[in-house]
Amino acid sequence: MAGASAAHGADYPNRSVRVIVPYPAGGPTDLIARLAAQMLTESFGQDFFVENVSGASGVRGALIVAAAPGDGYTLMVATSDLAIAPVMSTKVGYDALKNFVPISIISRSPSVLLLHPSVPAKTVQEFATLARADPAKYSYASMSLGQNLLNTERLFRLTLKLPIVRIPFPGAAPILSSTTAGHTLVAYIGLPPATPFIKEGTLQASLAVFGFTAVGSTPDEFAAQIKSDIDRAAAVVRDAGIKVD
Repeated sequence: MAGASAAHGADYPNRSVRVIVPYPAGGPTDLIARLAAQMLTESFGQDFFVENVSGASGVRGALIVAAAPGDGYTLMVATSDLAIAPVMSTKVGYDALKNFVPISIISRSPSVLLLHPSVPAKTVQEFATLARADPAKYSYASMSLGQNLLNTERLFRLTLKLPIVRIPFPGAAPILSSTTAGHTLVAYIGLPPATPFIKEGTLQASLAVFGFTAVGSTPDEFAAQIKSDIDRAAAVVRDAGIKVD
């Protein structure tokens, strides 16, 4: 959770507070934001209301928050895309370190490598062996932009050095639909939207399965995380040869 500025009086809040979620309603970030907004409303006695402003992997909503008055009445709940987007493009229009004041990391959740049940692999190394033997068969589905792209580049192209093709999708729902149907045998996404499919057995997770973990960090710890995300993303972009426009 971040804001445009930390400037506010001792009576804050004395009116409703807008909480921007730069992603569509119903996704994991939206659900976390609504839980946080409900708890803040109950704690402060003022309405913290969620507004979904999706587009451009979170950039559209982030720009609205960056341009808002620095009075603490426009907040944002975002993902690591907040830090990564400016690394991917010089045209984003905001600086993740300069244009926002970090409040707290609300929660963490891992990404998972998912395989269709027909794939005869139970571990990452078993999958790597299969993929190296037949890379055309094991093209993988991932998000079109943002954190998942970079994580995928790191996992498949840098760490495992697999010559397999990445197929971009606009969101988690079409990724899961494609993989459960067997159109793409492999997917790499965040855990929360995939959890029901893993439990039902329509996908097998090849990495450890965990849910959201509550954090509640200090602002300084959050700022350090943003800086770390930027540095890590820059390294992946450089090592993978990703073109930055």
